[in-house]
Amino acid sequence: MIQGKFNLTQKGLILVAIPLVLELVFFGSLIYLLNETERERNEAEHARQLIGHTNAVIVMIYNAISELAPVSLGASDTVTDDKEFQEKLIAIHQEYESLLALAITPKEEADIQQFGAAIDHGIDVIGDVHRLLGQIGKDLGSFQQLHKRRKQIVKLVRDIKEQVGLMLGPEMEIERQGPEKARLYADLLKGIIYAGIGGNILLALVGWRLFSHHIVKRLDTLYANSRKIAMGEALPDVVPGADEISDLDVALHEMADALKEAAEVERALTDNVSDVICSLDSNNRFVALNPACAELWGYDENELLGMNVREIIVAEDADKVTNSLTKGQGESKNFDTRVKLKNGEEADMHWTANWSPKQQSYFCVVHDISAAKQVERMKKEFVAMVSHDLRTPLNSVLNLLTLMSVDAYGAVNETGHKRLDAAEQDITRLIGLINELLDLEKLEAGEVILDLKEISASSIMQQAQQSVYGFAQQNSVEIVCEPSTLYVTVDQNRFVQLLINLLSNAVKFSEKGAEVRMQAVRGANYTVFEVSDTGCGIPPEVQSTIFERYKQAEGANKKHKGTGLGLAICKNIAEQHGGSIGVDSTVGFGSKFWVKIPDRPGQKP
Repeated sequence: MIQGKFNLTQKGLILVAIPLVLELVFFGSLIYLLNETERERNEAEHARQLIGHTNAVIVMIYNAISELAPVSLGASDTVTDDKEFQEKLIAIHQEYESLLALAITPKEEADIQQFGAAIDHGIDVIGDVHRLLGQIGKDLGSFQQLHKRRKQIVKLVRDIKEQVGLMLGPEMEIERQGPEKARLYADLLKGIIYAGIGGNILLALVGWRLFSHHIVKRLDTLYANSRKIAMGEALPDVVPGADEISDLDVALHEMADALKEAAEVERALTDNVSDVICSLDSNNRFVALNPACAELWGYDENELLGMNVREIIVAEDADKVTNSLTKGQGESKNFDTRVKLKNGEEADMHWTANWSPKQQSYFCVVHDISAAKQVERMKKEFVAMVSHDLRTPLNSVLNLLTLMSVDAYGAVNETGHKRLDAAEQDITRLIGLINELLDLEKLEAGEVILDLKEISASSIMQQAQQSVYGFAQQNSVEIVCEPSTLYVTVDQNRFVQLLINLLSNAVKFSEKGAEVRMQAVRGANYTVFEVSDTGCGIPPEVQSTIFERYKQAEGANKKHKGTGLGLAICKNIAEQHGGSIGVDSTVGFGSKFWVKIPDRPGQKP
């Protein structure tokens, strides 16, 4: 019942409220009994005081009468002194006043006052007797009056006893029942204390039972469900109830369903991708693979499970790969290697391996790069062919044309000279294209080893300026080189080549009479070389691609068609130095190409 209707907050309030109510009842009962015990004690004390003062008054009256009795009977002829006797009567009256002060209820006050009237009458009678005793022998009438007063005293004593019985009857009953009531209240107090202790124990057991059954047990179920989710096991039915625990278990079931769907999607993806996706344990053994291994390598999944990865890698790469995987656990790996296929052939593969500390295994994606490697080999063969089989004959043709243009083989007419000049320019341009292509291939392949030296920035800029001077003169463009005191660490020849390319581009895109400026500026931990022109500018959509191969900035006033490799070479030279290259340009207002070179090689500018 408590499980199906209440949430955790309400259950907590119930578990707290029930003990609180019972504790309030327990302590209320204790307080009531203590108050009753205190009241009974006060009543008993009050009764004791009333009885005590009443007895004191009676004793004092009896003592006064006792002093008069021997004289009145003739046993003694000594009468108490008047003053002393009056003091005793006053003492009786004072004791009565003390008794009257104890009255609490109107009835008590009325009974004491009635008793007081009898006392007052008795004092008067005793006083008369004392006076008459003093006159005996002097007056015969006194003796007769004494006899009469003696009868009154007897009646007085009887009346006082009767009055005391009426007045002190309830108080004496209270005093008599006091011990019995005290025992009764003590027994009740013990009973309540024992009942409270037992009730608290029982309540604690019931609370523990409720907490254990409705909360702890269900929390254990939640924990077990979370473990089952982690292990990929099916979950039991949702924990019953309408509280937060049930809501959390519903969320766990929903999460488990979502994870199951995600796992199915992931499995569908891994089963259908063309790359091999696999896991290697800490001993480099296959523990999981997707079906692509059959497509790429020819092996079924079951054939590879438990096999060491070195068994499918060519012998010359096996030790390098396995040592790298074993020693570098905890790191991500990227490497290329050749894999032995089941049909006996070999294929180039690129491996991306990421180490999982929790699983203590590598998760690998293996991509077939055989086609890319084949293209790379073909490109190298092509570059070699261009370098040896094309550039050499072109140089020979260029030399021949040069000799013919100076009439080394006989006179050539004006038309012939024009044709020779045009052919010479075309072959020179073609040789330049081949040289740039070869340079770019070497740079991209990392075959260029830089000869880094510290050199003056002004010296480098002046060399580049002098190399482009003739070309600038032909185009009526002035190159202004700002003096600089900066020094940079670069490969002089390569960096001069970079600046020459930038200056050549600036001259090509400048109008006649324009000015191209070159300067070196100090940065935070780098030096910036800037080449600025006032040409047509570069559109924003082109600026991100002009440093790629065969990409050129189109301009309406462009006077020379380039190879499209110059800026790509500049980018590679800058990156070889650990720097970067870029352009700031606005269409119609020219361009500023910049190259950042770090102060120290390897440092990011």
